Amino acid sequence: GIFTSAVASRRMRFLARAEHDGDLSRAITFGERTLALDPTRTDVLTRTATLYVTLAHAREQYGDRRGAWSDALRALSLALAASAQSLRAVLQARDTP
Repeated sequence: GIFTSAVASRRMRFLARAEHDGDLSRAITFGERTLALDPTRTDVLTRTATLYVTLAHAREQYGDRRGAWSDALRALSLALAASAQSLRAVLQARDTP
């Protein structure tokens, strides 16, 4: 609804600010919270997946392989969800006269 959309838009602004500040954890939190409201947002799925990849790389550099794997798997999950949403949109557009 309108309320959910307004909250998601505000969270996207917070996510962008956190990204700009280089605060990966905070940006990921805003991305995840936005997805909790609307898991079909491919823009948020993609941005959050990218943040997880960046975090995984940083963890790998510091020797935290377990954390890096966990973040990489979450990134993959989000990227697959974004691809599925995009494919669904294409198929729906084909079915619409």
